Amino acid sequence: MARIYAARVFFFVASSCAHSSGGVLPNSAPALSYEVSINDALSRIDVHMCTGAGRCSDYQVNTLERTGSLERDPMMLGHTLLIPTERFLRAPRTPFPFPYRVRFGLPANVAVSVPWPEDDDGYRVEDHDFRFNGFAVFGRFDRMELEVGTTTLDVVLPEDAARMDHDLIRAWLTSAADVAGKLTGFFPVAHAQIIVVQVPSSESPVPFGMAYRGGGASVILLVAANANIEELRTDWVAIHELTHLSLPFIRERDAWFSEGYATYFQEALLMHAGLRSEADVRAALAASFERARNAGTGRTLADETRARHTTRAYRRIYWAGAAIMMLADIGYHAAPNACGSLREAVHRAGFTRQDMSRVFAADEIIARLDAACGVPVLAQLRDRWLGSAEFPDVDATNPAALH
Repeated sequence: MARIYAARVFFFVASSCAHSSGGVLPNSAPALSYEVSINDALSRIDVHMCTGAGRCSDYQVNTLERTGSLERDPMMLGHTLLIPTERFLRAPRTPFPFPYRVRFGLPANVAVSVPWPEDDDGYRVEDHDFRFNGFAVFGRFDRMELEVGTTTLDVVLPEDAARMDHDLIRAWLTSAADVAGKLTGFFPVAHAQIIVVQVPSSESPVPFGMAYRGGGASVILLVAANANIEELRTDWVAIHELTHLSLPFIRERDAWFSEGYATYFQEALLMHAGLRSEADVRAALAASFERARNAGTGRTLADETRARHTTRAYRRIYWAGAAIMMLADIGYHAAPNACGSLREAVHRAGFTRQDMSRVFAADEIIARLDAACGVPVLAQLRDRWLGSAEFPDVDATNPAALH
């Protein structure tokens, strides 16, 4: 077995630092700190956690333990460990109202990538970051920094991905960020961590992706070894995941909305970017709606969403949600004196950084979007279809859609 080097990580709160609202952390404030050690095999993490006033504790994390959840299990890729931050960074029992300063002490052979913002004093983690998961990467990997408009993409390429054509990765991710930015006219976040994992050759250039919010935007993309730039530029997976970042996090039982939103725009934005023709996109939407119409277990959309991890009726949920988004697009366009499109509704709603730090119900997002357009289009669609077992009645050829 090839040697995997140990990493030692130190988390601490500076005794005086700027507060996000402009205040300064007083010297008397209780310190919250983590000292995290990783063994040579990257199989065990030892954590020494202090929450101030001498209250400290130790705990261990077995990184080889699996729960069966792709979203929450660590991944070992040769000399690189990808691990969800929630697996080793326990949230304090009492909320801490000041940003935490995070610094790493690593041997020369180990690099680190995290989604947290960095400044001259290290990385910053705030209390609300514990509400969401993120990914830390330890070990050996290549990285590149891409500037897309006003956004910086920190691209991490562990193991096999590091041997991929970097120009291909650069062209693909730059294109995907450009396409996602067409939703509101700009990319939704100032910084994003993008982890690219190479998988065996596949008919799909990007078989899977996941988006995270813990401490900042983070996206993991699984890329087939045989993928080429033409396939990657017109593939929907990266665009789908990046599109999620244009809305605040929506609670899981409302996944019909968040996934339907990303699923609709993964198609529409490729058309707006000129990478697929309008006829092609409309045909693809019509075919996907038809396949989803006969999918699922016969539950209402609300019940299907709640039971999705048991029934795995993802096609029904995602595409029923996408049909509702298309109907909203049509409704906003058709209503007199409204905003003209779902894209414009998102732009006018003006979701802020503070919005991105908390969990929303779909009803709250619907109210914001409808208020931005002055018509209750999405609220009426929710009331009509969420409690129905029927697939939303949508016509993908309607010229009022895809604006």
